[in-house]
Amino acid sequence: MARFPQAAVGGAVYLVHPRRGQRTKNRLSERILHESNMYPDRVKFPVSRNR
Repeated sequence: MARFPQAAVGGAVYLVHPRRGQRTKNRLSERILHESNMYPDRVKFPVSRNR
């Protein structure tokens, strides 16, 4: 099983330090969108906001 770097804060263990959470989510989103844009034939996004 893969080990992830962890941050211990006040006895609790987090994968990402709580103050870096949003920054990490933004970085992940950018990477995922970049990878998705490299293969437009594999990834389809909705054309409109209709549900």
